[in-house]
Amino acid sequence: MKDFITEDRSPARIFRNPYHNFDAETWSALSSANALLLHWFTLWIDKYEWHQGDSPTIQEYMADEYERSAGSQPHKMAGVVDCFGDYTHEGDDDLAAYFIIKIKIGDQKRLAYIYPYAIVALPKVDGGYTVVRMD
Repeated sequence: MKDFITEDRSPARIFRNPYHNFDAETWSALSSANALLLHWFTLWIDKYEWHQGDSPTIQEYMADEYERSAGSQPHKMAGVVDCFGDYTHEGDDDLAAYFIIKIKIGDQKRLAYIYPYAIVALPKVDGGYTVVRMD
């Protein structure tokens, strides 16, 4: 995962997690199933990533978009994101992200993640992640 954040060899901002060895049809289905989340990330990057001041944080923006779409706030998850980018919660199997999104939070390059079950990890300015389910 470190290569995604330290080396800017690609202008791409959203990546398929190379941990998964899915065929093209499966990746296409996952992209379609997560299209709205991917779209919201792309919109935030285009509109707000480089702006300071009164721009919404990624957490605020995603929560607002989700509320507009689903009529409620995202469900907060009790698990955490480990140093490998996996979502972990005691008693459950670890989840490897389907998609990895490179974003800038403050002056730091960070990674956001989309996991199975529409679990999303959004990096916080002070470190760590806000983890929510947006299904």
